[in-house]
Amino acid sequence: METSEGEELQEFTVKYYEDQLIKGMENFHPGGVDYTEKLAKEVGLCEGSRILDVASGSGETALYLAMKFKAEVVGFDLSEKMVNHATERACNLGLQTLVTFKKGDVHKMPFERGFFDAAISECSLCLFRDKVQVIRNMAQVVKSGHKVAVSDVISKGEIPKELHTPLLYACCLAGAQPLKETMDIFLKAGLKDVRGYELTADINDPWKQELPVLYNEVMNAFKDAIRLGVYEAKDESELDRLAEQLLSEKFGYAIISGIVP
Repeated sequence: METSEGEELQEFTVKYYEDQLIKGMENFHPGGVDYTEKLAKEVGLCEGSRILDVASGSGETALYLAMKFKAEVVGFDLSEKMVNHATERACNLGLQTLVTFKKGDVHKMPFERGFFDAAISECSLCLFRDKVQVIRNMAQVVKSGHKVAVSDVISKGEIPKELHTPLLYACCLAGAQPLKETMDIFLKAGLKDVRGYELTADINDPWKQELPVLYNEVMNAFKDAIRLGVYEAKDESELDRLAEQLLSEKFGYAIISGIVP
């Protein structure tokens, strides 16, 4: 059976983040722990809560929630390397009784129905092949009346075609959607009382400082487009200005949540 384009992008994305991990990058989303706390507040996280962290990556979010709230967290990720790395971090921090990490595909959740008090995902929804199915799967393993919530990059205008590359898909840009469309995903998945709000105004620093890995990949995309002759040649300072302008004007960050019926 031939590999679909979506599966190829998924494989590329997993490899990209594994490579970033080798380079020492742990945090891949804007706002750091401040935004993680906002997400935790959105789902009503408290001591003893059992929470699922989808696309848990290096374990940054799961470990923070365990330390801050004494919550029981299960991190779920497609990359075995990420799972092993996150598990090692949990042991080094003495959090192995509160945090566990499991490998698997979010399109096929292995957990029991209603097992968790909440399910979250940071900066990952835009990477999933079937976003509605993923949110539906997250909802199925959360107790009725409790929340599923994500924080994610959102688009705020038309994105230049030269940015529709596998690299910038992996960086959460090419697959970003407007806030309303992301909220519609939750509604299609059957959640109720869906709400969404932007965090963009809280990002005070330039994207170059806030999330340098994302800024650098935008710069690389522009340079690749110039080399391929599909974009007019510009000097480094002009590309720097364009990259910062693009990120600040065309993209934002938001939290979206819904209640499981």
